[in-house]
Amino acid sequence: MSTTDTSLTIETYSPQHPIRFLLAALIALGPFTMSLYTPSMPAIREAMATSESLVQASITVFLAAVALGQLFYGPVSDRYGRRGVLFFGYALFILASIGCALATDISHLLIARVFQGLGASAGAVMSRAIIRDLFDKSDIARMLSFVSMALAVAPAVGPLLGGQLETAFGWQSNFVVLAAGGSLLMLLVYVVLPETNRNVQKQSFLRSYGTLLGSRQFLGYAGPVGAVLGGIFSFHSVAPFILIDLLEVPPTRYGFFTLMSVSGYFFGAFISNRAAGRVPGDRLIVTGLVLAALGGSGLLVLGWLESIEYLTLSPLLFMTPFILWAFSAGLVMPNGATGALQPFPRIAGAASALLGAIQIGSGAAMSLAIGAVGGFLPLTFGLATMALVVIGGGLYLWGVACNPACNSFMQHLEPRDDQPPVSTIE
Repeated sequence: MSTTDTSLTIETYSPQHPIRFLLAALIALGPFTMSLYTPSMPAIREAMATSESLVQASITVFLAAVALGQLFYGPVSDRYGRRGVLFFGYALFILASIGCALATDISHLLIARVFQGLGASAGAVMSRAIIRDLFDKSDIARMLSFVSMALAVAPAVGPLLGGQLETAFGWQSNFVVLAAGGSLLMLLVYVVLPETNRNVQKQSFLRSYGTLLGSRQFLGYAGPVGAVLGGIFSFHSVAPFILIDLLEVPPTRYGFFTLMSVSGYFFGAFISNRAAGRVPGDRLIVTGLVLAALGGSGLLVLGWLESIEYLTLSPLLFMTPFILWAFSAGLVMPNGATGALQPFPRIAGAASALLGAIQIGSGAAMSLAIGAVGGFLPLTFGLATMALVVIGGGLYLWGVACNPACNSFMQHLEPRDDQPPVSTIE
């Protein structure tokens, strides 16, 4: 793999550097955008005289656009740098957010949401790539745990703020706030963030992704990340209709129930951050997958019991197993992402992009599957979460646990004197 310029020298940053807050904001914009308007989804359905499934599709197309956008931005940033990608992405995001606010029918809203997702995806993929650029190997997991806590806060704050905005100013105000937020982030990137890509590449898109897709280790770590975060993203597409429509939670209180699940994710990421360098990352991933299986089983059983009218589902009862799922995601995401990104310093943008596309794509796929299957939503959602656990756990077993060629990076995050440093894939 050739490089065209390796002269760019970037200092190695401490995990305590203030730039971590900007990186957290970049990666949090997507989940915030996805969740902010969810309390307004029933109101949008009424205002546009459309169906529940089409309004739900506004999340699905957003997630799909985020996944596809990352696949484009990652290799472009490896070749041309990170800052230009961020400027382009946020300009597109601002314009699309204005388009969402001005939409008068569901088709216009869906089109604007596609472009909004394409813009938002730049921040997610660049944040992970910049972390790989700026921080030592031993600090990557700690930094990814930190931004994971921002990923938890964003979807918690989103519905709380969105419910109040919808009640006070109407559903369009959510997208006006997003346009303003995108403008602020663009300004901060211009003022604060240097160019961080020190390994500018001329490798083609296909070759970069071929390298990643041919790596059992990458897929083995990316699979669990996609599974647990796919469950969270698909939750946000069904939760308004389960909590608000089925369980009669007022829109102004909807955010408090999503806050329960997000608090689980936050504490999982916090524990992962504190355990970085002390507990093997693989142990945290396996623990997270076991907890996800327990949470998914709980959702499935509760949905089945409600469907046969054996019990009456309450909002708190529905949220309890999903809090466990969210906690497991906080353990799996930073450690799985570290294992997937660390061996690929020269194509960090492409690796970050494919990882993000897998986790967002799994959420979009599950949202589509839930909508296609239909039926009783709590039961269908429980089935979807269990399918994700099986797929993610299977990929981890194949790519890491049963792979003799795996670098075992997560168990040797800080090599001792008697252990050679972990090799990277150039």
